[in-house]
Amino acid sequence: MVVVMQTDGQAALSGKLRFIQADSTFGVVAPGGAKEGVAVDAIRSAGKRAFDWDLFNIVAFVQSLNRSVTIFRAMVIGTTADMYEELFEQYFRVAAANGLAAPRISDRESGGGARQQRTPFVSVTMDFETGQHIGCFRALARVFGGQPENYHGRVVGCSVHFKRFLLGPCGNNLDDPFFIHMTRLRESDTDHGIEDVRAELMTTSSACAAQGETRKANIIRWLLQNEPALLAAFPRATGVLGKIELLASYSDTNSRESLNRQTKQVVSEKGASTLLDVVSALSEFDHATMASMTSPGRVVPTGDSQMARMGRAAGRRRRSNAVPATGQPPKPAQRQRRQSPAAASATVPSNRQGSNGLAVAPATATYAGGAALFPASLIAEFQAFLSARARGASGEGGSAGPSAGAIE
Repeated sequence: MVVVMQTDGQAALSGKLRFIQADSTFGVVAPGGAKEGVAVDAIRSAGKRAFDWDLFNIVAFVQSLNRSVTIFRAMVIGTTADMYEELFEQYFRVAAANGLAAPRISDRESGGGARQQRTPFVSVTMDFETGQHIGCFRALARVFGGQPENYHGRVVGCSVHFKRFLLGPCGNNLDDPFFIHMTRLRESDTDHGIEDVRAELMTTSSACAAQGETRKANIIRWLLQNEPALLAAFPRATGVLGKIELLASYSDTNSRESLNRQTKQVVSEKGASTLLDVVSALSEFDHATMASMTSPGRVVPTGDSQMARMGRAAGRRRRSNAVPATGQPPKPAQRQRRQSPAAASATVPSNRQGSNGLAVAPATATYAGGAALFPASLIAEFQAFLSARARGASGEGGSAGPSAGAIE
């Protein structure tokens, strides 16, 4: 059972987005909301969540609006591949009618003027629910032509779900060698294909089984037996997406978490619990949201927003990681302490002599607590005091200069 919700503004926006993310959230409708009118025997024999409505969302970050936007919603029951196929087909058909084009086969592909005005789809990021992946591949084939296998590699598995998937058997230890090996294999930039990854996983699985680490070996076996999950877990190895496209694609689905919280808050404020109440509340909210972000006749430039965003990030990363030819990073210039004009005018050179031939002391004196700065007038008065004491001592004792006792 499926109930689709999409406003005209969301539909127009969907045709300009290359990168999207899809995920489901639970608890929006009260549990058991689909039991009405169903026989008691059917309810008892069904599964635990057979009559619970889930909310399926497709979200994208729009650079020109500087925010994540929900562009498609659907209330669903179940997680079958056929159901997800219908959902994605509905989304892609509407998006294609609003300017979305089939994915480009290579970076060198270029079309005429009509093709350049359309936005080619690149990738969708989601978790590792196999039914979603299979349904997405089928929907792409039905809308844009070809076979589902032609679109393998267009689904990027959420990195957060992938790491949680691995941390369970590792005891949540980020320093576990198995966890480090698997994450490096996913994020490696080396030129290796999916068959190389498959061979490496088989070797790792055998090593884990020999060491008695059954849970780790079972995880790898599950990946090897589920082709869509394997392709999503290691998108770099498929060779479908280029480096820039991988950078621009969402690595996780975290940006939709705030939207999920917002959705539940809207439903709670409306006091909605039944399916119709929830659909009404979300439809009203989506209409108001899109109306506040767009205006009639205004074109929202979103086709290259993610590409531009990741291009700027890559440029900043290159500048920050720049290393000179010598191999050593440049040392920052040391700050030079400059003396203020007031301090410079108050300082008397140490080689200056007074009128009586005695050297004038510098304008600073050092104590145990540090250096102290004296004004020039004080130094002149002290020098006059010394000269007077020297003349008095010379008249009494006939000495040519101040004695130690006279200074004291």
